Order: sequence, then structure tokens, then C-alpha cells
Amino acid sequence: LAQLKESQSLSGQSLDWMLETVDGMSRIMNRSKSRGMWGEYQMELLLENYAGTRGRIWDRQVTLANGKIADAALLLPGSRQVLCVDSKFPMDNFLRMDEDPRYEKLFAQNMKKHIDDVAEKYITEQTAPLAVLFVPAEGVYQYILSDCPDLFDYSLRHHVMIPGPGPLTGVLTILGQAQRDQLMEEIELLDGAAADFDLERVRHGKLS
Repeated sequence: LAQLKESQSLSGQSLDWMLETVDGMSRIMNRSKSRGMWGEYQMELLLENYAGTRGRIWDRQVTLANGKIADAALLLPGSRQVLCVDSKFPMDNFLRMDEDPRYEKLFAQNMKKHIDDVAEKYITEQTAPLAVLFVPAEGVYQYILSDCPDLFDYSLRHHVMIPGPGPLTGVLTILGQAQRDQLMEEIELLDGAAADFDLERVRHGKLS
């Protein structure tokens, strides 16, 4: 970026630098572990920006009573249940679709298998009656939305949401606001109770 700013044009040198950078990122994203880390990073960034500081209404690597560990869990307003979020999106066959269209079918199979796993692990009596399978790339989410409508139907039947960054932002914004509204109601109730207590003390003092 610094080179581009200095030249203010795509000179041969800056173009080579950009291509090397993109190629390096591609090599990183071609490793499953790195993609998983990227998904977790994206998820946590959205959680911190739209659901507040970690430890208040959300946390990462939350162990459920069934022994399964959710990448993140959000406390639902007015409830002790949590909404689990999984960020380990199955990207391998999606990245191979340019090489061979047959990988489209394998990608759909991977998605359904992962939806099954998320539903089995992260929907319990301890959790909300649905879970989230986060799609960390908006382009992939748009592809699923436009080209794989059956996957959305499948996920809904299994009570699993599959939002991209944009839709997840909306969910987190709503949950965060609901938690803040509930906190304000509790503060108002406490203030009212304290005022009533002080009034009773005054009345008692006058009567005695």
C-alpha cells in the first residue's frame, strides 16, 4: 500500500509487489488450519465491534455440558441459554471449484455434513434452539445465497443459521442492543427499589 501511495499508479514494481502479496495470502488460505484461524479472527472482530467486550455477553472457546467446545457463545437476553457460533467453515472444495465443477457437489456435501455436526454439538438444553455456522467471506456467502438455495433450506430444517459477515453483524447488533436494554431496565428497577426503601425509612422514622 505504501508503494502504491508513493507512485500513485500501478508501476511495474508496485504491481509485482501486489501480486506477490496476493499470492502469499492465497498460499496461507490454502492451508486448512490457517483458514480456520482466519474464520475465528473474523468472528471475534465482529463480536468485539458489535457485541461488546469479551466476557460480558459473549466469550470464546466455551465448553458446554456435553463436552463440546463452541468457538464462541453469546448469552441470550433474559435467559441462561447461550447461542453457539462455529467459525470452522469447510472451504477446501469451494476453493477447488475453479479447477473442476465437480467440486461444487462436494462442497454442498461438505456443507451439509458440517451443518449436521453443528446441530449435533451446539444445540442442547443448555443452548438456544438454534446455532450459527459463520461464513467468514462475504463472497462465499453470496455464492451460497444465489447458487445453493437448497443449503439454506437444509440448514433451516436443522436449526442452523449460516450468515456471512453482514448478516452476522445484524444479529450481533440486535443481541447487543437487547442486552443493553435489559441492563438499563435492571438498573431502573434497582433505583426504584432503593428509592422505595429510602421512603420506607423516612416513614418509619416519622412514626417512631
